[in-house]
Amino acid sequence: MGKSRKGGNTSQSEANAPGSEANAPGSEANNPRSETLQPKHNFLTSSERRLVAKLHLDARYVMASITAGKHRSVARGSSLEFREHRQYAPGDPLRTLDWKLFGKTDRLYVRQYDDQTGLRVMLLVDQSRSMAYAGSRSGGQSKFDFARRLAAALILLANNQHDPVGLGLFDDQLRECLQPRLKQPHIAQLFGMLARSQPSQTTRTHVALEQLGLRLQRRCGLIVLVSDLLDDPEKMLSALLRMESQGNEVVVFHVLDYDESNFPLTGRLAMHCLEATCPPIRIDASKARLDYLSALSALENRINERLASNNVVVVPCTTNDDLVGLLAGYLRIRAKLPTHGVRRTGRSGGKHS
Repeated sequence: MGKSRKGGNTSQSEANAPGSEANAPGSEANNPRSETLQPKHNFLTSSERRLVAKLHLDARYVMASITAGKHRSVARGSSLEFREHRQYAPGDPLRTLDWKLFGKTDRLYVRQYDDQTGLRVMLLVDQSRSMAYAGSRSGGQSKFDFARRLAAALILLANNQHDPVGLGLFDDQLRECLQPRLKQPHIAQLFGMLARSQPSQTTRTHVALEQLGLRLQRRCGLIVLVSDLLDDPEKMLSALLRMESQGNEVVVFHVLDYDESNFPLTGRLAMHCLEATCPPIRIDASKARLDYLSALSALENRINERLASNNVVVVPCTTNDDLVGLLAGYLRIRAKLPTHGVRRTGRSGGKHS
């Protein structure tokens, strides 16, 4: 389906997301890791940042990694999170003995912990021209505005958990890419990337994914695609499944505007392509609505079924959604998914709105 918009309704993404706040007094005074994130490029309100700080992203895969994050492994080891006591046996390291418990029970016990592994998170955000669309019910927030705010929330979430996080921006190719790291200057760079980015060019998701695969020095852990998925479906799906088959967990946030997902338009309209130079298409919106929604549903089902059957999670969302509520809902669903074994680390349709 084409990438079009309603004639005369031109929407541009803004440098700062709607409703952002700057440095609310005391909002994160007790979190020194947040200090470098606040002065510039605020995409979230202070209230949203506080809510994001309460969320937790568990690792679904047991990752063999050199970093120590906040994710349990099935392997026993030494970390900060206590698991259980067991009676001392000859050969156990003396440093594992719980001397306080010995003083109470006069018996020797060793402390056991859940080994903890770092979750490397890589975000890939669509900045093609179609993401600039903002419908009449969006409050001026384009799909790209929403995507940047979602990416900002995920960056904060990973950073709060001491997990390395990276970011890629793409349209018809991967335009910018910073690999997952943990240091605070790196986090500031990620927000700078989001602030500078503007929708442009056409979409070739498969090219960006292939280029990302070449850039990553090792399997990432969690790859998050934020896009309207208005692209060649077969090439895009094949590239996503290739990422999953290489040992990554993949999740897709499918962002649409309310007008795109519901088509509430009426009257005779001129539909203009957002990503190519072509004559406008004139339609009777009332007559076209059922055909459009049917085609949209068929394409969504095709994408969802293909990805879900290969362990790729798809999260449908519109720009009207509550951002933190959407993210919390996804994390609740994700927490119920089965944890997999060791992996080593070294909605869609046209833009006729």
